Amino acid sequence: MSKNAATFRRPCGLRSHIFTPEDARRELTLYLPAACRVGRGLSEYILTTLLFGFGLLASSCWHPPFDPAVSASAWAVEKLGNPVAEYTLYGAYGTANGFFWPAKDGTTFYLNTGLWVWEENNRLRIGYLSSLASGMVVGNSFFSELPFYKGERPWLLQYGANGMVYGGDPQNLRIVQAIPNDPCNQYIPSVDGSFISIGFGSLMNSTDNVEQVYIASWWRNTSGNPGIDVYAYKAGDSFPPSNPTKYTLRPPRELPEGSFWVGKYPYDENTAGPVYVSYQVRGTGTFVTYKWNDSGNSSEDPYKLPIPNRITRILSTGDLVAELDTKMFVYSPEGNLKYVIPTGSCRFIHEVWVNDGLGGGGHPEMLFSRLIRWKLSSWEQQQYGAYWKYQVSLYRIPTAELYRLAE
Repeated sequence: MSKNAATFRRPCGLRSHIFTPEDARRELTLYLPAACRVGRGLSEYILTTLLFGFGLLASSCWHPPFDPAVSASAWAVEKLGNPVAEYTLYGAYGTANGFFWPAKDGTTFYLNTGLWVWEENNRLRIGYLSSLASGMVVGNSFFSELPFYKGERPWLLQYGANGMVYGGDPQNLRIVQAIPNDPCNQYIPSVDGSFISIGFGSLMNSTDNVEQVYIASWWRNTSGNPGIDVYAYKAGDSFPPSNPTKYTLRPPRELPEGSFWVGKYPYDENTAGPVYVSYQVRGTGTFVTYKWNDSGNSSEDPYKLPIPNRITRILSTGDLVAELDTKMFVYSPEGNLKYVIPTGSCRFIHEVWVNDGLGGGGHPEMLFSRLIRWKLSSWEQQQYGAYWKYQVSLYRIPTAELYRLAE
């Protein structure tokens, strides 16, 4: 872009676009009278005046700086429709890798309580907002943090009331439960030998709609034989879990580089498989996903699914989801690509259960959170005691209708 290019952004959430003076000259000559177009000097004067006026108009209306992730989210936001909640906040932290994680406590979910999450110095930092409201000023203080591991972001598995966090910490081979102003509890699954890797995952079950949390340990015993133990427990139960369900899998030959994702469908631990694991292969940039049809059968060999991305979620429909920086890939239970969703800065948080009102029943919906930030002017910084302005928007869509967001 040339140095004298001017950027104009439409208000009200419409897509951004860029005009250069050459573009504007072509547009404006369509509306200038013929007499003005004859005299080049006069037309240049009018063009310059109008461009200056456009610049004043654009600068008088708030707009965030151009952000590719925000731009990429425009498609999803348009399909999601009006947000179910929206807040304008002020704060001192300006990272683009931040978001608001709404609370979920069993079958209850909240839109104004949750986690303020951002990335800094290769760590995921977590703060707690007990009552989110427009106009409030938030700081960058935090009560818990999880380290990155071999370039991987740590896992946030599920989140309960009062700021409680379930977080996967692959660097220390553990899952933690953290609550503001309380000691941090940890759970390190036992192994029958030496640890190779640890896995994390969760799924909202279909009976009481409470999150089922999965922790897995990939190990090798003293004889050199490997195994994967999967531990399952219900979010909100005693932590560390006193007697989690456990079953053992025969692992594939390819070892994970860092941690791995693990999931089981359906949630019922008394029902056989399928079970999935997904990870980056050690020493390569390749990602693999394996499936076992019979959970708990340590004699069954898994088979590889045709999925080139690392899976990060399993939905109540049984579909598998791979969340990349700006897109979400949705696969069938057999690993076939169903569709791609351009998400950008619109993050999938978790599934929630929504009652169908007087008609009874209910259905699962996916909750998305989007954060837009822009820097305040000098007088606004003095007024609010902050450097940045944030707009938090929350969206919901029935899980069965997720395909509507596809490209």
